[in-house]
Amino acid sequence: MSDGVVIDSPVVGAVAGLDAAIALVAGLDLTALSDSECVRLTERLEVAARRLQSASLPVLRDVAVRRAYSVAGCSSPAAVLTSMTRMRPGAARARVEAMDALTPSVTPSGVVIGPRFPETAQALAAGVIDLDHVGVVLEVMASIPHKVDAVARANTEVALADLCRKYPPGQVKTIGERIVDYLDPDGHLADDVDRAKKRGFGLGKLATDFMAKVSGHLDPTTTALVDVMLGVWAAPGMNNPDDELSPSGAADDPALDPAILQAAADRDLRTQSQRNHDALKAMLLYLLESGQLGKTHRGLPVQLIITMTKDQLDDALRQQEADAADDVDDKEPEPQPEPEPEPEPEQESEPAREPEYAGPQTQWEDPDWLPTLTGGPMRPYGRDVVYTATGAVLPISDAHQTARA
Repeated sequence: MSDGVVIDSPVVGAVAGLDAAIALVAGLDLTALSDSECVRLTERLEVAARRLQSASLPVLRDVAVRRAYSVAGCSSPAAVLTSMTRMRPGAARARVEAMDALTPSVTPSGVVIGPRFPETAQALAAGVIDLDHVGVVLEVMASIPHKVDAVARANTEVALADLCRKYPPGQVKTIGERIVDYLDPDGHLADDVDRAKKRGFGLGKLATDFMAKVSGHLDPTTTALVDVMLGVWAAPGMNNPDDELSPSGAADDPALDPAILQAAADRDLRTQSQRNHDALKAMLLYLLESGQLGKTHRGLPVQLIITMTKDQLDDALRQQEADAADDVDDKEPEPQPEPEPEPEPEQESEPAREPEYAGPQTQWEDPDWLPTLTGGPMRPYGRDVVYTATGAVLPISDAHQTARA
């Protein structure tokens, strides 16, 4: 391009011919085709689409090498795909990874280096595999220990490319994992370098039910530490949020009465997975309250800061008062012994007055009563949710439990 004018070139002509061919195919009348011809056409169009994906990878390589993404106001090739083609971020990253593995590169001295996985690149260029197959090949190859020699790695890539021509990605992944096990049957080749590269922990976004998924890989030391923690904090009966009499902390605490723990364990209906979750939650609360996380985080105290509206706080007060009134009504009055006459005080002092509140709407304004958990930036609220200072969303019932803890 020059001054906004498109210069005629073989590239522009080829792309224009491609657009014309796609428009022609899209406008064809298929009624004259037989059933078998329709099936064959579906296969041929899919092969063509895969070949087009392969042809787009060198173009993406040029965008990366030239840093042409900056012209579009983007910071990376993946950002170009997400902003200009509205591709999902994960799919954009996968496309860039495929580009890096399946296209030739040039060194600063001008030496051309072939694709890292040439057999897979040829299969994609022929249209017999798709980018999902490529992603599986990259994942399996990345899981091979770095001590495996280059010949065995090359043979594995050839085998995976051949498998991709015959099976869908899921089956290729299963067979590929068995190939990796064959390369290192005893696990002796995998070392700290491989484990350090593989380690990771991810916390997913909140779903509509305010639950989040976790994923990742723990190294052996971290796994052992988690096992030790869960062994005593996730024991049956411990840290059960559904049981008010459940002990908190570690099951091997010398101060814990074994009879109380056994009674709580007998009432515990949670699964092991649920006990693990509750143990992690209790441990995090313990760590947060211990003060070992430092003094400040982004200018705020290192504590769980929950922001709620005045209406939400008023509703919580009314509900608390209603629950307290129900508890009083349910209890039978106990007979009280007759009080003994008290000696008259020498000097009558005026008792301290309790603060009087016309209603919950004024009680929250008392700085001595206002819970320290409130505060933080204002945001639009749902009726039954509150926000922490870090932006996490909590159901208001969980916020009340956290505040009481």
